[in-house]
Amino acid sequence: MNLFKKIIDSLIPENQNDASHQPDVLRDIDDLFAENFTKNAGKFIYCASNEELNEQFQNILVENDWFEKQASCYESVLNSFLKSNNIELVEANKGQFHLCSCEALIADEGSVLLASNQIKDIKPNDLPINLIIIGRISDLVRNKSEGLSRIKNRYTSNYPTNITSFKCFKNNTNDEFLNYGSVAKNLYLLLLEDV
Repeated sequence: MNLFKKIIDSLIPENQNDASHQPDVLRDIDDLFAENFTKNAGKFIYCASNEELNEQFQNILVENDWFEKQASCYESVLNSFLKSNNIELVEANKGQFHLCSCEALIADEGSVLLASNQIKDIKPNDLPINLIIIGRISDLVRNKSEGLSRIKNRYTSNYPTNITSFKCFKNNTNDEFLNYGSVAKNLYLLLLEDV
């Protein structure tokens, strides 16, 4: 995509070369996601390595005073984050926060796509208000259709039954039609470089 962008940039007149004049199709997917995610009031922390990921996770715990508290997590590979910080593993509706990975990060709406591997059959309303999601650069997709296609290709035999996306990370005082029925969550995204 970057090679394609460089070619297009060379064809666009110099005064139109900044991102504000380019259509979304030409923008990098990571820039588009970051802009839309933060516009939705999500908290985004880029991590260049696993060590930085561990450090930033601990910073979130310190910021919110979540050390030695309770949290939920349904992915055994992530339980080490909780154990190493003396956080008791409990059911989703009883913890201070829920820790999980994601199926995809949707750039055009700045949302996070989760499925039953991350949240089992728990409804969004029944999850804690606080979510810490560990995503990877390779999880970025342009739109929800690409995210759903990724799930379909990833799970050929054991297709997840509970698929949902979170894109509202603050309580809206105005009743925006597009957010109707969505649950506002205090969401932290730890985005790990893996490409």
